[in-house]
Amino acid sequence: MKQYGQRRIFITEGKEHYQIFTFSQEKDGSIYCNWPDFSKTRWVTVEFTSNGPVTKIIDSPGDGKLTVHGTGMAGVRAYTGSYNDGIVIHGNHLTSPKDNKLGARHLFTAQINQPYHLPNSPVFNRESDYVLTSKKLEPVILIFFAIPIVKEISIGFNISGHVDDLIPEGSHEPSFLGFQIMELRQHMVFWIAYKSRHMETWPTVPHILFDNGYNVPLIFGQGNKEFRAEFRKPIYDLSGTVLTITL
Repeated sequence: MKQYGQRRIFITEGKEHYQIFTFSQEKDGSIYCNWPDFSKTRWVTVEFTSNGPVTKIIDSPGDGKLTVHGTGMAGVRAYTGSYNDGIVIHGNHLTSPKDNKLGARHLFTAQINQPYHLPNSPVFNRESDYVLTSKKLEPVILIFFAIPIVKEISIGFNISGHVDDLIPEGSHEPSFLGFQIMELRQHMVFWIAYKSRHMETWPTVPHILFDNGYNVPLIFGQGNKEFRAEFRKPIYDLSGTVLTITL
């Protein structure tokens, strides 16, 4: 299993290779991520108050990056700004130097806009480039996890939900568009792509949800270009060499 400090993620349709994300990981375990329309991203956060959860949508502080520090702090800031101008949430660690342990956690959930970015350095210019192949690009939700790199481990994923959410209009089966695993320095990035009902059009800008790593935000279409967020607590079950994540 080869490990990399940085990976670019492309998605291919026909002869075009569109870059959709860049991931990198430092030696201290911190994971950084950005994407072509970072400066236009809408950040969806939820505050749990005595009157119930309150959803807020925050504009991006500028062109920058999402950081999940090894210590568990996750934040978004502009390259030229500070976390005071962005969003900071403390949560589940990626690394614990005191115990010499690595942690597994949810990184973020993304509703991306239609891929279009063709970088000056095209796909396959770097050995670390990671490419997804798609027969047809369609609106999708992506859920990203960081899982410690362990030899001879495989990952499974289970999700439950109401059929009206998980089965798109005109279909008879849930629309899970695949599982992917990509290695960084100390963690592998595992993600699942799914499509819910009422998800026929691409949003004009990316929408990103990240939390404390203990809760996993899911996004479901409600119709009329409206969406609902649910927060699930993941269960990690390691049986032999199989790690199963259940939401």
